Amino acid sequence: TLGASIIEIVFTLARIPLAWWLAVDLGWGIAGVWIAIASSTAIKGLLMWWWWLRRRWQRLADAEAR
Repeated sequence: TLGASIIEIVFTLARIPLAWWLAVDLGWGIAGVWIAIASSTAIKGLLMWWWWLRRRWQRLADAEAR
């Protein structure tokens, strides 16, 4: 679960500066905030899917059970 937790924490925290950059620095306003939320959620979803496909978590659990 460590890998999944790292993915979750990093991309959730990355929303804040990304939203600021899009909304304030680029001048996109509230649309920039929504784009930051949507893009970070999509990236987290893809990374979680990739993490699940690797099944490393399952191999580790099987090794601990032995």
